[in-house]
Amino acid sequence: MDESELKYAEWVKREDIELQPNNLSLTNEMMKMFKEGKER
Repeated sequence: MDESELKYAEWVKREDIELQPNNLSLTNEMMKMFKEGKER
């Protein structure tokens, strides 16, 4: 983890990813796609 870029990080299973409701960020969208198994 690069502490100059991230405040917090942890490894979790795909099914344990917690998305932020009503969050229209690119990060949240990428996490949603990964959780749903739609990574490219």
